[in-house]
Amino acid sequence: MDLPAPLLFLAHPAVQYGLAPFLAALFTVMVLHRLRLGGLALAAAFCTAVWLTVDWTLYPLTPLRKLILIGLVTPPLGLLVDFMARESLAWRIALAALAAAASIWVHEPAPDPASLAAAVILPAWLVMSLLAMNGAPGRSSGAIVALAGGTAVCAAYGEAPVHFSGYAASLASGAGAFLLWLLGTNRKWSAGAVMRLPAATLTGLLLGGAVLQGSTPWSAALLLALVPLAARIPAPQHWALRSQVALVCLYTLAIAAAAVYTLWRPWPETAL
Repeated sequence: MDLPAPLLFLAHPAVQYGLAPFLAALFTVMVLHRLRLGGLALAAAFCTAVWLTVDWTLYPLTPLRKLILIGLVTPPLGLLVDFMARESLAWRIALAALAAAASIWVHEPAPDPASLAAAVILPAWLVMSLLAMNGAPGRSSGAIVALAGGTAVCAAYGEAPVHFSGYAASLASGAGAFLLWLLGTNRKWSAGAVMRLPAATLTGLLLGGAVLQGSTPWSAALLLALVPLAARIPAPQHWALRSQVALVCLYTLAIAAAAVYTLWRPWPETAL
């Protein structure tokens, strides 16, 4: 976007994808946490990054614009889940199927059908696993920080389109702002499906795109897919909330670090 001279600092990628989304997310959670809408922090971070980096037009409907549309649709859908079907397995399955369909819509046509199939399964798995973390805002936000941050590094290293790593970084910034508020107040403010659904869908699409459109190895993507499982490892119940969240972040960031390590030390290549 064109900016006046006093605002040229907003053109720096660190501001567009990191600082500005973080501040927008932090303001959102500060204002809305008592309404149980603090999870909108992630949507605020993503929308801020989009506003600062894209001159928005609907047509032609490129893969990037499709991804942005999905990022705008999933938060209201997450709100609907929070108010109507928070514990529903049927809703989780339906939303996972929608995430798989969204992946086909974004990534088609793909050069390799097997890779496309894996890219379809990835967001569906993340939606199922993250939506199952209901009532655990520390675990879910810690998982999102590690998952989105790892996706950003993998996409950047794999030379995927710059927006892939940037938008993943904005998601990590949004979840990081929510996590910071959680730790600062030492209370379990609701993250809700309004945070977890967009995070799972978008990171799955971005990570799959980093593999299909860049040189990110599937080994890194598969390791990052284990982050939600790492977030479910029990922490001692007698520990304070801050200590429990810190331990969960240690688990998830360790998996993300292992995924990043495979960028330099890849597994033996095999066909998917």
